[in-house]
Amino acid sequence: MLEMNCEVIDQLYGYGEAAEYRPLDYEFRLERTSEIQVLKSLQCWLEQCFGDRIVEMDLYHEMKAIESKLACKLVSELESYAAAEWG
Repeated sequence: MLEMNCEVIDQLYGYGEAAEYRPLDYEFRLERTSEIQVLKSLQCWLEQCFGDRIVEMDLYHEMKAIESKLACKLVSELESYAAAEWG
C-alpha cells in the first residue's frame, strides 16, 4: 500500500517527492481502532492513490471493494437504517 501511494506521489510531483512527505521506512503494527476510523483512513488512502496506472492495479480494486463492503456494513448497523422503510 505504501509503495502504491509513493508511486502516485512520484507520478504527480516527480521522482523522489514521496520521501519529502514522510519517512519511507514504514513498518506495519497492529492498532485497535473503530471500524469508522478504518473506513475513513481507507478512503483517504484511496483518494491519495488515485492515478492513471494505479486505478488499473488489482490492489486498488480490492481495496475499493473492501471500502464498499465496510461502508454498507456500517450503514446497515445504524438505527436510522433499521427504522427506514423497506422498498
